[in-house]
Amino acid sequence: MNTKKSKIPAWIAVACVAIGQHVGPGVGGGASLVAFFAKFGVLSFITPFISFAIVTFVVYFVTEYSRRNQISGYADFAASFYRPYGKVFRVLFDIIFLMGFLVAGGNCLAGFGSLYNQFLGINNWVAIAMCIVLVILLCMFGAALLRLASSVMMFAMVGMLVLVAILSFAFGNHDFAAATAASVATIDGAFLGTAIKQGVIYGCTQSAVALSLLSVSDTLSDTKEVKKMCGALFVGNVGVILLQMFTMFGYTTSMDITKETLPVYTIIANLGRGFGWLKYIYVLLISFAILSSVTAVTFAAITRFGRYVKIPNPKVRDALIAIVGLACLIAISSFGLLALAAKGNAICGWAQIPVLVIPPLVLGVYRLRQCKEEKTDVK
Repeated sequence: MNTKKSKIPAWIAVACVAIGQHVGPGVGGGASLVAFFAKFGVLSFITPFISFAIVTFVVYFVTEYSRRNQISGYADFAASFYRPYGKVFRVLFDIIFLMGFLVAGGNCLAGFGSLYNQFLGINNWVAIAMCIVLVILLCMFGAALLRLASSVMMFAMVGMLVLVAILSFAFGNHDFAAATAASVATIDGAFLGTAIKQGVIYGCTQSAVALSLLSVSDTLSDTKEVKKMCGALFVGNVGVILLQMFTMFGYTTSMDITKETLPVYTIIANLGRGFGWLKYIYVLLISFAILSSVTAVTFAAITRFGRYVKIPNPKVRDALIAIVGLACLIAISSFGLLALAAKGNAICGWAQIPVLVIPPLVLGVYRLRQCKEEKTDVK
């Protein structure tokens, strides 16, 4: 991504990359948000602030430290920030990436299977096989098209979610009063604690975006731009989750939306025949988001793990990594969308706490002060 030549301010461009990595199939489909937010009723309008407070601080310390030290890759960041244990943390970063690759990719394939099972009645495994074929074709011939379309995916997804929220509120079979009464009645100390814990875990899971941004955040010229980018990241991501919570909340009692595999699709399908066009557009958009995500993580896996595979021919090496990776994703998808959205993401979140969340939050201020003392701050 070249934000230096863009008329868009660098901090907005980087924030859009961060928001775009969050606003994908999981958020668009709604399964992940049900697992971590929607099932907690009115509390789901509060806990997203906790989640992205964590993400924002992690991103700030990682990005600002990297900017001051002119770092643009996770390996160099690990070597510098985690010194003298940089090599250990570089391997741990690769393990975290592998976990994220399996969960995110498996989640996408399971979501594709569930989507076309509900939309066209196709068997889940047949739909997953279709998805794999399309991903392979994109990897071989459609990389340029994928990059072009992905640049506007976030805006298209947000636009779709806004439209669904408006139409579901105007024409849907929701009941906000009953949902509010039922939700308030269930709140006690244990319920509140669980809601906060889930919000924290979701934030830890999403903190991995800090490493992804290293390749594009070199366009941020000073601390002020880093802070503005972090602020936009926080507002944008929290805003998207609150939008989805608004859409789902009124349906927690009228159709118990929290038990649906694809809650947003279910809400659209229940709007009636007059909104069949919306269902087709939604399926098309989510399908491309899934294909884009699976293809992107496959390319990332090839880049990340290529150095571990000692095969002289790079084409053979890359093909082998892609084939093995996709086979693993197919196996992981067998756990089902709901299990992966809840337990899979939670496992990733817990794993990232000691590696990617606590170190920047604890050492961030100290490392930035060291930058000033060592005069490594570039501006």
